[in-house]
Amino acid sequence: MTEGFSRQIRVSPHTQDIRSSAGLELQVMLPVVNAPFRIYWAYNPNRVNTFLQPPIVADRSMFPNQLTFLNAISSYGRAIPFEEPKKTFRFTISRTF
Repeated sequence: MTEGFSRQIRVSPHTQDIRSSAGLELQVMLPVVNAPFRIYWAYNPNRVNTFLQPPIVADRSMFPNQLTFLNAISSYGRAIPFEEPKKTFRFTISRTF
């Protein structure tokens, strides 16, 4: 049964906007392993904080009673928070190749 499905992909608002971040990086060469050690911190001023709402493609005829239908809608039709972090702090010890 393909009721409610379409061939179009729905993109959530603001998830395709151009975003950028600013930050600092410190790189030091470790003489023992001959690899760079990097510490970096980034700030994301254009982060996305929204709720993603999944489409509900089920109808009442797919369920044996009203209670199971409402239970499925409340379980699978719930909005999911999508929050990008405001700040990022990481470190690496590796070589680029």
